[in-house]
Amino acid sequence: MERLRAWWQNLSGIMVGLNRRERIFVNSAICFIVIFSLIQFVIIPLSGQQGRLEQSLANEKAKLQIMSALQKEVMVFSDKMHNAMTGLDRRDDGFTLFSFLDRLAGESGVKDTISYMKPSTEESEAGDYRLSLVEMKLEAVSLENLVSYIYKIETSRTMVFVKRLSISRQEKDIGGVDAIMQVVTVTG
Repeated sequence: MERLRAWWQNLSGIMVGLNRRERIFVNSAICFIVIFSLIQFVIIPLSGQQGRLEQSLANEKAKLQIMSALQKEVMVFSDKMHNAMTGLDRRDDGFTLFSFLDRLAGESGVKDTISYMKPSTEESEAGDYRLSLVEMKLEAVSLENLVSYIYKIETSRTMVFVKRLSISRQEKDIGGVDAIMQVVTVTG
């Protein structure tokens, strides 16, 4: 601060000895230097900082949108998991896929057309659950009864699904179609 005061007194002493034109020139030069310094060392860095802040804000908004989308996905998966667990809880004690399919076949009128039912199980890759599968063949089944049977399987609230379905026209002139399907469910 002392240096600034000494500089100012020194400048004042010099200015006294100058004529009017020289004082205008020196004052103009000082104003130019002050304005240049303000622009160079204050305004430009602040505007650059504002640009960086705007870019940072845009990046954070993009991250927030991604997080919001991921949160929605997690909610959807959470709802699906809850529905799956509810479906598993709705099953009767001693539920077996084979008996369930047999009962639905009777209700749908396809029980007499069942050629075979082969039950099997598969372990998940992680080993934390098992899949119970039944492959079955229906011969000379009417399309109406087959659709009814598949509908009852798929709309049951016991988490049973048709994994594969192959339908072919009946080779004999009896009418109806032949169908091979694989039905799957999750077991403990």
